[in-house]
Amino acid sequence: MSKIKSLILALVFAVSSLSLVSAPSASAVLPPDGGGATCTQSRILTFPTWYRGLDMGSNCVPRIASLNDFWKIALNLLDIMLQIAGYCAAGFIMWGGFKYIKSQGNPSNITEAKGTIMNAAIGLGVALSGVAIVNFIGSTIK
Repeated sequence: MSKIKSLILALVFAVSSLSLVSAPSASAVLPPDGGGATCTQSRILTFPTWYRGLDMGSNCVPRIASLNDFWKIALNLLDIMLQIAGYCAAGFIMWGGFKYIKSQGNPSNITEAKGTIMNAAIGLGVALSGVAIVNFIGSTIK
């Protein structure tokens, strides 16, 4: 059982670190009116880009122009970490459900599975609330 748990955690860590390392590239897209180029930002597994909210130069390279830009980067990284915590909590909810199915009516195993599900649900709520708060704060920084 410990081997399965460590395998799941390793898989979650690998996917999250891969998505952090491989930052999506910005691409220039011409608007329908034929005006200047605008830069689009894609998402991977709902993770924002680390440069979301920064001023993009003419060649779609993020520019840091003020101290607030460092706060935007920090909030984007915090948003990514909270979303990873949310994905981990969802994984633990599934793990608790698997333990519940596997308990075969044993009261101590059922109690342990319910505790896992409850703690993971609380963690998911905290992570989602944190993401909402970070996005609200990020939208107020100019």
